[in-house]
Amino acid sequence: MVVMVDSEGNAESVKTFVTPSTDLSALVAQLAMKEKYKPARCSGKPCAMAFPYTMEFTHLR
Repeated sequence: MVVMVDSEGNAESVKTFVTPSTDLSALVAQLAMKEKYKPARCSGKPCAMAFPYTMEFTHLR
């Protein structure tokens, strides 16, 4: 998934590319949207940037 983060470190949107479950993706996206991020810096100033997440889920029996 990729979280778009604004220049103030706030999540603006989440895009999921591959998921084992849409319910799981929705839950993780909600958590990612509540997180506070450190904004990227462009020419020394805070700027918006994509923040990629890579996760691997395993099913425990």
